[in-house]
Amino acid sequence: LTFTGKWPATEAAQEALLKQAALKMETLSWKGTRAASAEAQALAFPRAGLTDRDGYAVASDVVPRAVKTAQIALALWLAKKDRTADPSPAILKVGSLEMSGVKQQSWPDNVMATLAPFLASYGGSIKLERA
Repeated sequence: LTFTGKWPATEAAQEALLKQAALKMETLSWKGTRAASAEAQALAFPRAGLTDRDGYAVASDVVPRAVKTAQIALALWLAKKDRTADPSPAILKVGSLEMSGVKQQSWPDNVMATLAPFLASYGGSIKLERA
């Protein structure tokens, strides 16, 4: 996973970004179940019933390294103020059919690729236009 962005200098600013990333990650649909009740465990991790990318069981008392890494990458992405440099999705034309992605990227591709083994579902939408 490639990290892009500048990490804030103060510990308070770093913590704030990591918390923001964690809250955004809470909106995803995860495989498995919380290791404890929602009252005892505020966030989605640790979880029971997970396997990693290679199919190995993930212990229910740990947060997988890939999830921690994705949180850091997401925090750096969230810290970036100017999104105009973000790559926009390509347009695909086949005959008279044209497909293009959404204009604003809501999740960095590298983060979603890292989290993929732990996600119950993640879908994007595409816009279809007749040329």
